[in-house]
Amino acid sequence: MKKFTKFIATAMAALLALGFAGCDKNIDGGSKTPVVYPTFINSADSGTNPENPESEKYVVNVLSEGGMGLDGVQVALKRGDTVIRRGISKNGKIEFTTGLGDYELVVDEESLPAGYYLNEGASYRTNPTKREEVTIKLPSKLLPSTANVKSFAPGNIMRDFTITDIDGRSHTLSNLLSTKKAVVLNFFFTTCGPCRSEFPSLQSAYAGRTTGDIEVLGICSSTAVGDTNGTISNLKMELGLTFPLSLDRIGLCNSFGVSNFPTTIVIDRYGMIAMRDSGGRPSTSFWSQLFSRFTSSNYVQDIGGTSQGGPTGSGELVKPTEQMPASSILEKAALDNAQATFRPDPDEYSWPWKAGSDADGGYIYSTNKGIGYSYAIVHADIPLEAGDILSFEYKISSEPGADQLYVLLDGALMNTGYSGGDGKWHSVNLYVSDRKKTVDLAFAYQKDEADGDDSGDDVAMVRKISVSNVSQIQDDAPMDVMRTCASGDIVGTRYAHYVEYALNPDDGFYHIVEKDGDNITEWGPIIYMTINQLTLWS
Repeated sequence: MKKFTKFIATAMAALLALGFAGCDKNIDGGSKTPVVYPTFINSADSGTNPENPESEKYVVNVLSEGGMGLDGVQVALKRGDTVIRRGISKNGKIEFTTGLGDYELVVDEESLPAGYYLNEGASYRTNPTKREEVTIKLPSKLLPSTANVKSFAPGNIMRDFTITDIDGRSHTLSNLLSTKKAVVLNFFFTTCGPCRSEFPSLQSAYAGRTTGDIEVLGICSSTAVGDTNGTISNLKMELGLTFPLSLDRIGLCNSFGVSNFPTTIVIDRYGMIAMRDSGGRPSTSFWSQLFSRFTSSNYVQDIGGTSQGGPTGSGELVKPTEQMPASSILEKAALDNAQATFRPDPDEYSWPWKAGSDADGGYIYSTNKGIGYSYAIVHADIPLEAGDILSFEYKISSEPGADQLYVLLDGALMNTGYSGGDGKWHSVNLYVSDRKKTVDLAFAYQKDEADGDDSGDDVAMVRKISVSNVSQIQDDAPMDVMRTCASGDIVGTRYAHYVEYALNPDDGFYHIVEKDGDNITEWGPIIYMTINQLTLWS
């Protein structure tokens, strides 16, 4: 068997985030048989109207009630009973190429992300005399507590739940959101140092609210250290906490996949998981600004407000005062057996990365040291061949559980955040390419509040970005590594590119395979699907 079989592949499609699947899209959370639309294509692939080659486009915005673009919503453009065009929303938009006319826009309710629905009697039409944009706004509500929810990720509608706090009072999410504009879930355990360090600031901001439009629920993971109502009660009295604290007897910690403490989840007024943030936040201003953001009358839904892939948006952002050097300087410092072109992030608040060196050699580093609630992002465009492994090393000089380094590949988040504390370099085998292509590898270092000193902390470093091939990996050195199994543009209900795969009757798992015609010549790695995301491939 080839050395390739030692790898573990994860089916990772290009557009995971907001429900491109064909099941579990109805409001009650139950499964429905997916409706297949083999002709559903987005405008980028649709070309021009054969009846009118010079025709322009009608732009349709598909938004949540909170103003956020929704993906995967299928819409038909109809004249009478005739379907003229079909489309699927991408980045919250569909573009229909057709002549001017009075068309009806019909939303396929089976395609709506879980928790979203059409208002009764809602209808949408194009302007027959000019190309005005049409906006379809979809309201949402919490999924029932019995719903079979597959993903508790930011951007998804939350399932209702009830918890009982250590004082015997029940708190139901739907009841809270009937009077509150947001509910904050703070996951902790009583002997967690970063948890204890942020509680005074969280309490201060909570007690300072006079409007009563937000609720905080402290949820203790009893599996972490064997906490009880007694240990939580002692912590509550010791720190003078006034918001409800509860043992996690209903498995919310597992549902959200919380492994780092503290972790904060925000459920907004529309029932959406709007933010996920890991690491201690010992800053009253952080919590005050977070509360203000989610309770503002001008609030617009946005899943960028999460430390799993972007800045919190809760602090006052500072524009960078540093400039990124030429790509060739970063290439010399960071690359090891790889080709890449470095470029800054276009965000005006994104701080650049620069080149440095020490006794062990060169590296690149973030420049937002000491800038509270800031982020530094650098992109590297790296050419890969089929079977190439993309690897790197990182080190973070920061307090444990606070500042976080996130890695993104072609815009998809590849980790839950690396934090510092041990002062060591760590090796990461990130990804195996399924075909020849150039990928966008991005490193995003997010800072929490400024530390108030200049001792060398608050810096992320990356070095030895390298490309090797699976054929170079020894049989005795297996590794867990992400691999694309489905990628490219979506046409109908399928992606443009798939790996060769087959169900192995010996173990009951799908494997990547090599074929000669219809014959399987090699059984490769098992394909483990992520269980907290939905993909068309599934």
